[in-house]
Amino acid sequence: NFDGTNGTRVRTNDATVVATLSGATEFTFVAHGYPTKTSGQIFYAANQLSVQINASGKVIASIWNNGAVSYVNLTGTTILDLDGLQPLNVVVTFNTIKDSNNAMLYVNGNVEDVSADGWTKNDTINTTTPSYFYIGALDLVTNPYGGFLEEVLLYNKEYHMVPNAGEYILNTSHYPDLTDNNSNYYHARLFVFDYHNITGRGRTDVGKSHLASWKVTGV
Repeated sequence: NFDGTNGTRVRTNDATVVATLSGATEFTFVAHGYPTKTSGQIFYAANQLSVQINASGKVIASIWNNGAVSYVNLTGTTILDLDGLQPLNVVVTFNTIKDSNNAMLYVNGNVEDVSADGWTKNDTINTTTPSYFYIGALDLVTNPYGGFLEEVLLYNKEYHMVPNAGEYILNTSHYPDLTDNNSNYYHARLFVFDYHNITGRGRTDVGKSHLASWKVTGV
């Protein structure tokens, strides 16, 4: 629980953790919480990834490219209640091999901003590894977050979010059909998340779809 003052924040200098974003070609960031104030930093990795609530009560995610010579800003459209009761779910996805929309921002399950053509295809995340990852502040004292953060997750793969209720079409254009003239096999399935829970009908069940598999049979 973060009190929104300079005295509360979490940081890690674990070498494996802080190297997660360095030179990354894809990642997924997830945070769940109950914010209580504007102008609060949820997560910060210097010149790589910043996720915060701005002065207008909207979520902003910033991602820096290799060399940190440029960055993209993704700005949410939802004005958060900030009452400490309404839950907030933030997801940022990134994949450099896409032709467009390499970075996407989701707030409470809805896509609210994309990078469009603002990111150069095949450009990685900045390779300079920061000294720390910060949760709840920009550094030791700046831009403190107020409220509860249930968990912050960082994956080294791009996870696909379902933007519309009732249907999902996976864009497979950036998945190679062949490797050394052999067809690639792919498998996919949807998981049902309630913020962070994926339980199904019982405690040991997981909410998921049937497995879909495919390959190219001729080129």
